[in-house]
Amino acid sequence: GPESYLCWERKPGAARIVGKEENESAVDLDVESNQVYYLFQHVRMGWAQARNKLEVVPEAEGTNILKKCHPPKVGPEHP
Repeated sequence: GPESYLCWERKPGAARIVGKEENESAVDLDVESNQVYYLFQHVRMGWAQARNKLEVVPEAEGTNILKKCHPPKVGPEHP
């Protein structure tokens, strides 16, 4: 949802992160041990629904964006 974030850990190696809305946007990463990667999802109005674009951002920008975000809401009322 808006102003939220996702976070996870994974093993090193090739990774493809995909955002799906009206369109599909993908970022390919070569994940290294003990590194943190920040991706920002730009969302804009499309023809019938939102369009998205994923972007890898520098750590300073990523940590600054996170200050304005919260974990996503989950539960029966937020599928």
